[in-house]
Amino acid sequence: MTTSTQRSPATTDNLTDLLDTIDVQWRSEFARFVETGEADDGLLTYLDENEGAQKAVERAFNHQASKFVNLAAELHRRQDQNVATASSVSASSTTPTKIAAVVEGALQATTQERAKVVAASTAALVASMPAEEAAVVKQVARSLENDLAKVAEVS
Repeated sequence: MTTSTQRSPATTDNLTDLLDTIDVQWRSEFARFVETGEADDGLLTYLDENEGAQKAVERAFNHQASKFVNLAAELHRRQDQNVATASSVSASSTTPTKIAAVVEGALQATTQERAKVVAASTAALVASMPAEEAAVVKQVARSLENDLAKVAEVS
């Protein structure tokens, strides 16, 4: 990425080409205008009255607009990469292992201790996972409870 004091060769060439179409007395002001968007009244009057200068402004702004489009495309590409990375991170979640530990702890606990063990383990589990995963786990747990109740009724 370039700064206002450091221009890429393409930007420098483009500005040089544009400056060639501007009257010599206005070139430095025009360059400042293209870089900063600031212009004094004299330059604005010159730009209003000179068709070649108007075309140069249009070309400069079109060039800048294309740079913004390229920047937006690059940011969009990076955002897509970040989303893909985030998806792969959530796919490697430790939540299933933690859920298995809750179930294992419940199975190993005595009947009297089971409710306390499950409550404590579940609280720790929910506190350790992202909200999106917690919502999915709750939904799966409800479905599992309903399905187990149906199986128990049939048995």
